[in-house]
Amino acid sequence: MPETKTDQPLEARIHQLEDDMARLRSELVQARLDQWEGRVDELELQMHLGAAEVTDRVSPRVEELRDTLRKARAQAQSAGATTADVVEALRTGFERAIKDLRDAVIKAKGSVKG
Repeated sequence: MPETKTDQPLEARIHQLEDDMARLRSELVQARLDQWEGRVDELELQMHLGAAEVTDRVSPRVEELRDTLRKARAQAQSAGATTADVVEALRTGFERAIKDLRDAVIKAKGSVKG
């Protein structure tokens, strides 16, 4: 059946609507990609904030470990200290410092999740 003049504007309008739908779908895809990019950026920011908080909590504990090690070295070098005294002081100090370090990391990790 041959097209009449009245069919042409309707067909043109249908093509226009199809083109509009394709454009809107493309815009929707771009908007969703932008949304996901924003989520990734937010996650990266949270990661950096969490890392900074972990550093703030862990650094003093690492310094305590270093201090314990310095004290143990000093005891080892002193004439009055026995090997057993040095080893016991070192073990006790390190166990406490490592527990504190572990607790600090767990607390920082918990605060990043919350």
